[in-house]
Amino acid sequence: MISSRVHRRGFFAPVPVGSALVAGPRQYANHHLPTGCFACASAALPPCYHSPAMALPNRQTSRLRFGRTSAPGASYFITNCTKDRAAILTATNTGRTVADSLLALHSSGEIQLAAATIMPDHVHLLFTLGDRLRVGQVVGKFKTLARNMGRATWRWQQDGFEHQLRDVESMEDYGFYMFMNPYRAGLCPLAAPWPWWLCPQPSLFRFLSARDQNQAVPSEWLGLSDQIGSRITTGD
Repeated sequence: MISSRVHRRGFFAPVPVGSALVAGPRQYANHHLPTGCFACASAALPPCYHSPAMALPNRQTSRLRFGRTSAPGASYFITNCTKDRAAILTATNTGRTVADSLLALHSSGEIQLAAATIMPDHVHLLFTLGDRLRVGQVVGKFKTLARNMGRATWRWQQDGFEHQLRDVESMEDYGFYMFMNPYRAGLCPLAAPWPWWLCPQPSLFRFLSARDQNQAVPSEWLGLSDQIGSRITTGD
């Protein structure tokens, strides 16, 4: 059975993390997003960036874990948020550690990372599962590596969103939606690349091949990403 649900952390043995991402973004401590992230809203998560005073929902994760499918070779869309929506993930050193953690999982063969977008207080992942770990273990491993083996002072929100793509769904749609996320949120001008977009194999996506990397993101892509966001599975 293919399903979408919130997840909790897994347990694993640590692996070394190599350095891969060099560029770091500007700071966004006082930047309030004009729009919430569709995926987080649909997943019953709080808006992507909000006042610390906004209450967080009380989710019943334990019930949703039953029936989780974990299939080697299946593709997954995952969203993880920081605890209390702390806008820490795009701080230069933290962003590098988060990115390196994902690239380490990719290079080890535990996942084939199609794409990831690191936002200030959450991260979207799109990957194909390898045959070594279950999807919950992959998520748990990533979350611990991203926190520098648990030594970081910030924490992840305990729950996250997980969706196994169906045969009729397109990774192209999910990848495009993730790519446009920071532009839709107003974090990055269309003329500039988002420094926390990861895509080890750009040839996986037609929209990347169709765009001149030296040109601005087409403005019509903003509306298109809204349309795609309304039809892909990003919630319960």
